[in-house]
Amino acid sequence: MVVSMTNMTDGSQTNETIYFGVDGEEFELNLPMAQAEELRRTLEPYIRVARKIGSKPRPRRHGAAAETRLRSETFRDLVGNTPVSDSRQV
Repeated sequence: MVVSMTNMTDGSQTNETIYFGVDGEEFELNLPMAQAEELRRTLEPYIRVARKIGSKPRPRRHGAAAETRLRSETFRDLVGNTPVSDSRQV
């Protein structure tokens, strides 16, 4: 099984998800590394002087972690969400 992410600005393959908020709305955007860095550089002067009001843990949804999570979800689907210890009982 192959996991791929699509650049939300042009449809090409990408490797990173950026999370950000503006005016009380939260967003996520799949971008290639170069565009993600460009966005960070653009926002950096504003972030540097802004007040941080908190942060939420964000799921990592790219690279090996996404593939591992997908494999785990597929495995759980195959075993019907039955814990491994239960499946060994006869």
